Amino acid sequence: MGTSTLAAESLLPEAELARVAKILARYLAGRQPAATGSQTVRRVATQGLDFLDFREYQHGDDARSIDWRASARSRGVQVRRYCADVASDWYLCVDSSASMGIDGGANWLLARKLAAALSYILLHLGHRVGVLLFSSEIDAACAPGRGYPQYARILRTLHTHGNRAGGGGSDPGACAAVVGRHHSLMIISDFLAEDAMVSALARLRASQRQLHLFQLDGAPDWPPPDGSSLLLEDVESGAVRLCGDTAAALTEASVRLAQLQRDLSAWGRRFNIPHTLCHADDNWRELLLRHFIEA
Repeated sequence: MGTSTLAAESLLPEAELARVAKILARYLAGRQPAATGSQTVRRVATQGLDFLDFREYQHGDDARSIDWRASARSRGVQVRRYCADVASDWYLCVDSSASMGIDGGANWLLARKLAAALSYILLHLGHRVGVLLFSSEIDAACAPGRGYPQYARILRTLHTHGNRAGGGGSDPGACAAVVGRHHSLMIISDFLAEDAMVSALARLRASQRQLHLFQLDGAPDWPPPDGSSLLLEDVESGAVRLCGDTAAALTEASVRLAQLQRDLSAWGRRFNIPHTLCHADDNWRELLLRHFIEA
């Protein structure tokens, strides 16, 4: 695979990728969710059946899967989910909306590095991996596959398709039309929405898919307040807001952003969904190790 067809920043050192894959093998060795309730879970010889997480009870679930202690803690009926130690199908869902291009595109660069590294690691461990770039719709897709040729296809998709320059929106729920119930998802996004995209994530979670969340810090490099008015523009909706007090506006924006990040983190903890906050200058290797080891 030559560098002439791929962006240099997408080509992470393969020796380092292989070392990280070896470290994370125990965390990613076939974590395919198995269904609860009316569907039968078969135990396969030499393949374990391990506890995965809890989710809310749904009509048709087997009552024997209810965990009453977890239900008492959450004040809602919770059922146990298990996973079989077999190779899984994964989709890496990368937010390609306009907000990912703020701050000189640093977040978009880190998002592509994370997606490239995750795809290599999962493929190295024998999983099938595909990529979806989404905004308010699917902007680009690379169907799931295996092996080194698939890694090249994923890199080419990440390089060929940039994030939107403006307009549109950001909805991870758009991925639901493509992924199947057997897919596990890793979503890389700034999650900049009024509800931190929790409503869309809840719909994905209800489909019994495994979720991992990598949240890019959406804070731009704020200009220092100089006493003049500040014009704020939403790069996705185009809405413009004139703020007479620059310092107050920047403080308000920072507080709101921090609250969105806390909201998403709390939602992830509630449902045992791994969540990692990523800053543009973070190292992709350290982020992945922290995410999966802490998860």
